Amino acid sequence: MTFPIPKLAAIGTIALMTPAPALAEWIPVATTSTQMIYIEPESLVRDGQYTSFWERYVSSTPDANGVAALDTYKTIDCTSGNWLRQQTIGLLANGKILFNLKPDISKAKVFPSEPGTVGELVYESACNLKSDFDYWEHRSRTNEAILNMFKR
Repeated sequence: MTFPIPKLAAIGTIALMTPAPALAEWIPVATTSTQMIYIEPESLVRDGQYTSFWERYVSSTPDANGVAALDTYKTIDCTSGNWLRQQTIGLLANGKILFNLKPDISKAKVFPSEPGTVGELVYESACNLKSDFDYWEHRSRTNEAILNMFKR
């Protein structure tokens, strides 16, 4: 599986020049016992079957390094669910940036979205949301999807 790196790199470069948005603009897409996972809908960029966006994982407790949240700029192939990470920002509980990683996009690892995981919910949300989405309809579908995961 190859991603169209030159085109996505240009899209990613524009998106990465701006820091991730404030939490008030993010929508929840999944919850675990230790994390809330959000997508920033205004960051969604579509290019054919590919969608790029900012994702945020907020932990209930900071890790050993003090990281309380991770903002990640991802690109997902909406036909296969495969994704790659273009940038990751580690945030302390006070909102200060601990690290900002931008891997060489030409060498970035492609990951699958595993069925029945939070990653699958993020993939489905990112590929199905529009910037002008109906929040409550999305929230209802997401809650139903989370409940169905536990019924398997």
